[in-house]
Amino acid sequence: MVKLLKPTDTFCIEFDTKEMPGLIVATEVCIRRRIMRQQDVARVDLPDHPLYPKLQTYVKGSPR
Repeated sequence: MVKLLKPTDTFCIEFDTKEMPGLIVATEVCIRRRIMRQQDVARVDLPDHPLYPKLQTYVKGSPR
């Protein structure tokens, strides 16, 4: 029997077993749509985040 996963906005994209032996350090990403009004403020500096290179590597390696 195949168990279906519930829909989610949060995903793990990278796993490291060397950084902390005995544990798995995962890079977690949350993606969702947002409704904004003209006066709302949004962060657009994602490429400056220290984990951005891991996201970039994942996206480049997973074309669809």
